[in-house]
Amino acid sequence: MLFTTGGTPSIYAGDEYGYTGLKTEEFGGDDAIRPEFPADGPPALTDPERAVYRLHQGLIGLRRRHPWLHEARTRLLDSGADHLVYEARSGDDALVVALNLGDEPCGVDLGRSGLAPLLPGGTPTPRGSRATIAPHGWQVLAPAVDDSAR
Repeated sequence: MLFTTGGTPSIYAGDEYGYTGLKTEEFGGDDAIRPEFPADGPPALTDPERAVYRLHQGLIGLRRRHPWLHEARTRLLDSGADHLVYEARSGDDALVVALNLGDEPCGVDLGRSGLAPLLPGGTPTPRGSRATIAPHGWQVLAPAVDDSAR
């Protein structure tokens, strides 16, 4: 979400690899959530870590292609116990993000039709102004570009 809303996103060291750790309330209790990186370069990644890393790369690329996101305002379009859909907008530029935290596919209201996916890996089935998002799925969408008008 940080990469698709206004402001400047910041990630915690290791988040880009999906590292996890349990903080404890004792001396050195932060150590588990701050793993050391190997001195000889980037670590060898497992398949799940590589997937998280690629997602971060895609989201960073999204920010670079859409610098207006720095000044964007966020508006809620649809929400429920298991899903959230919001629009990030700055002037005429906008994108829509749909998240499904549930264990079942979820129909969501995108707020408008004519949206196209911006990142691979998302899971929508757009139908007009609605989409179905897979369990624990997501999608970042933007108004489709009509190349025939060029």
